Amino acid sequence: MELILGLILLLYGLSDLLFRFLGLGAYAHASRRTPKVALTFDDGPSEKTEALLALLRQHGVKATFFLTGERAKARPDLVEAIRREGHQVEDHGEWHQAWKLLLPWVEWEHMRRNPGRYYRPPHGLHTPFTRLFARRLGKRVALWDLESKDWLDLPPEALAERLLYYLRPGSIVLLHDGPER
Repeated sequence: MELILGLILLLYGLSDLLFRFLGLGAYAHASRRTPKVALTFDDGPSEKTEALLALLRQHGVKATFFLTGERAKARPDLVEAIRREGHQVEDHGEWHQAWKLLLPWVEWEHMRRNPGRYYRPPHGLHTPFTRLFARRLGKRVALWDLESKDWLDLPPEALAERLLYYLRPGSIVLLHDGPER
């Protein structure tokens, strides 16, 4: 029994390593030859969504919002506002509780409940089933190559400086719809 449990844990760990950290078979960045970047916002909609939309509008920028199903269902008005502004709305699963995804039938339900061409797992967590389920649901896994770390308690200037330092052509930048910064 211990051997079986150990093999299962190894399989889950290898899946996460290969698919999350190495980004195999997912969108992790675009062409490095084009001076464009993609801004993506996870975990919304939130109480900050309207201000975020105003900021994007002010600068003429379009973004992709990876929304959780439970938050989108609670605020359909904000989902519609995101779409009306011309931003892309994609799937971030039903919940933002990665531990629930360790059971295959729960992960399937988590991914199945929400529409979208792209799916971004919470925290980027991958199980041995994530890619298979995404493919069966007609979705492509979308990750990132630059995390904003906007959830850290750092001054906004430090976060922006870090982003600009690591930003490259084709980067997919992970931001969050919600933190103060």
